[in-house]
Amino acid sequence: MAMPEANKFRLVGMDGLPHPVLDMPYESIDAARLAAKQWTSTQKKDLSGNYSSIGIEIMTENGCWRTIQYS
Repeated sequence: MAMPEANKFRLVGMDGLPHPVLDMPYESIDAARLAAKQWTSTQKKDLSGNYSSIGIEIMTENGCWRTIQYS
């Protein structure tokens, strides 16, 4: 299996839709995780929306997005 090209990761909400604040391409899974961690650390602890947990998706070779992790 070939490694994905740069900027093939994105962050999504629990609803599976692109995150309303963090929707941008990330060059690595580590960059996506860091962005999610930094954003959630600035939010109130009592978040009640769908975006208190964030998922990471990777673009597959055929251009579809596949969720690989939720935190």
